[in-house]
Amino acid sequence: MAERKVSRRTALIAGGLTAGALVAGGVPLLRASLAGPVDGPALPQPATLPLRAGADGVLHGELVATGTGNSLRYNGSAPGPLVKLREGDRVRLEFRNDLDADSSLHLHGCRSHRRWTPR
Repeated sequence: MAERKVSRRTALIAGGLTAGALVAGGVPLLRASLAGPVDGPALPQPATLPLRAGADGVLHGELVATGTGNSLRYNGSAPGPLVKLREGDRVRLEFRNDLDADSSLHLHGCRSHRRWTPR
């Protein structure tokens, strides 16, 4: 197969057309993002999990998984409650599963030392 060379002029024209197409396609997205919030229902704000300080300096809280039908809730809210902590805080969360099925807990941004004690 013969090698086809592209001239500098052709490469620059193709690059300019590509850049122009990207800019033209991005303008509606940019306008939409600058237009501000769209009217509609507000997203639910998660409840904050109440924590109590123990005598040992550890914060204690309880999460209870419940549900009806296809609805899963933690402490009565969906999404589950927000756990507010500061770096270095130690916390112990008791997780109780009141569902008829197995459940698990997934924490974001926390290193956990799990000790599961099934009841």
